[in-house]
Amino acid sequence: RDVERSRGLGDVYKRQMRTLPGLEAIYDTPNAPDLKKCCDISFKYPRLLQQLQLLEQLNPAHYYHALFSALAGFAIAKDVDLNEESRELAFLAGLYHDIGFLAYPITPAIEHLNDSHTHDPAIRVHGAVGAGMVKRLSRAPQALCDIIRDHHERNDGTGYPCASLNETNDITAIVAVTDLFVRATNEYSHYPLHCHQLTRCILQLHNNEFPHKILNSAINLTKHKADITEPPSNQALSLIHI
Repeated sequence: RDVERSRGLGDVYKRQMRTLPGLEAIYDTPNAPDLKKCCDISFKYPRLLQQLQLLEQLNPAHYYHALFSALAGFAIAKDVDLNEESRELAFLAGLYHDIGFLAYPITPAIEHLNDSHTHDPAIRVHGAVGAGMVKRLSRAPQALCDIIRDHHERNDGTGYPCASLNETNDITAIVAVTDLFVRATNEYSHYPLHCHQLTRCILQLHNNEFPHKILNSAINLTKHKADITEPPSNQALSLIHI
């Protein structure tokens, strides 16, 4: 039964990997053990996985956001040579960083990239709510709760909830940058030929908010696809939100 569950989850992850060329390149056939590792990590805390499945039913957008963040976070952690424990933590933090939104009857919508530092109280506390849920529902390490709580903090003090100027640790930064990554990708999904280039530009514009090695690794995920030489249309450029 566990093998069947793992295979089913593996198929879900494979579909999600196709959303970004860099993920396909990292999880190709020779690296199949990494896919199995991600499945094994997912089953580590069954009660949290149940909450993730509930999120799939109530808010599919946040659910697929979580899958992307987990896979991209694992890929970045691997690329910057973090150890196995840290890769696992990056994956779990990506998977559950927005689980706090389950506490709200209506999940607040984040429409554009410039909503990332919104003043909506519900959004500003979702990290702390999620950290509390993880702590209550599992025996996950305190480090995981701390990362979920702080995943909107930024090195330059523009984040929330504390607007801390202290440099975030690597795994918190990984989750933060995947959060920005997935929203940039969604923002420009109407321009599929140029989506990866526009996403790369957005990441570069936020270079003061993240450690350089983490940001550069995220940018590298967009470079596995050949650049388009034809520029985006004026309409596409006019819709960019900074």
